[in-house]
Amino acid sequence: MRRFANEVFICGDLVENKLEEGADKNGNDVIKGSLILRTADKSEHIVNYYCSRFKTDLNGNVIGEERKSYTDLRDALSYKDMKHCAEGENPDVVRTFRARFDDNTYCPKGSTNVFEGVRISAQGAYLVSPSDYDSTEKTATYKVEGIIESIEEEMKNDEITGNLEIKMNLLNQRNDDYSNANTFEATALFPIRLTVLKDLAEAFTQTGYYEGCVTDFTGGIVNVRTVETFTEKRAFGNDVVNTRRVTTHRHEILTGGDFKSIYDVDLDDDTINALIEKRKMKIKELKEGRNSNNGGFSKAATEAPKMSSNPFNPFAKK
Repeated sequence: MRRFANEVFICGDLVENKLEEGADKNGNDVIKGSLILRTADKSEHIVNYYCSRFKTDLNGNVIGEERKSYTDLRDALSYKDMKHCAEGENPDVVRTFRARFDDNTYCPKGSTNVFEGVRISAQGAYLVSPSDYDSTEKTATYKVEGIIESIEEEMKNDEITGNLEIKMNLLNQRNDDYSNANTFEATALFPIRLTVLKDLAEAFTQTGYYEGCVTDFTGGIVNVRTVETFTEKRAFGNDVVNTRRVTTHRHEILTGGDFKSIYDVDLDDDTINALIEKRKMKIKELKEGRNSNNGGFSKAATEAPKMSSNPFNPFAKK
């Protein structure tokens, strides 16, 4: 199968530089940490990094020369963030390189509730030249391709907002033959939640997207904190005016591509059901406190369960 799109593009002011050089468990040099970038809409985005200095085999033994990505990322260690700016000085403007959404599923300590989310990871980070500041847009956008699991109306405070919530499953893929772009193998799936704002909800619905179809979306990433004021009514005397911080985090859909079935993209029932089963296994292990490092995969063979009773949506509950 071909590679599915999973791309994130962020350019913004460097709020905090948390990159550092260190070593992995085998003593090999790595650069790890994160950069926090602020876009024009005041959203702040955490971009995660982890890069080994040398290629290693499965046993952690060095087998190659120094990675160029490591050399490039080392330059980012000295990028100036807001915390290290003198009065009147501006932070560096940074653009991500080869960023993507990764699975961020975890079970908080002491809880059996599993949180399914995504995080942004990237391979590189480059400075924007001051001469290009005026022509540079500080935005956070994405393009993803996957399988729609559900389409639901968004509810807040028991009221319909008019927005649509789309749960899409993205694929982790592997390709051992770099000479052939059509030999990717799906190795895992994980969910991402997308939002269609109410102004586009009717157009989205009329397009005909259905649960279980394969399609791609592009849009913007919002992660902004605002302060809301609300009034607490009192039985007597003056009402009390309070404030609270509200975080709005969503992946807004702006455009969508054509839709197709899983069979049109070289997937089949057995493959999808095996991926779903492995995902369920990962969730179960997290709940039981056995956090798997293999993406939810068992080293033993997994028998694919029977196909869902819904012929169009393999994620539908039986």
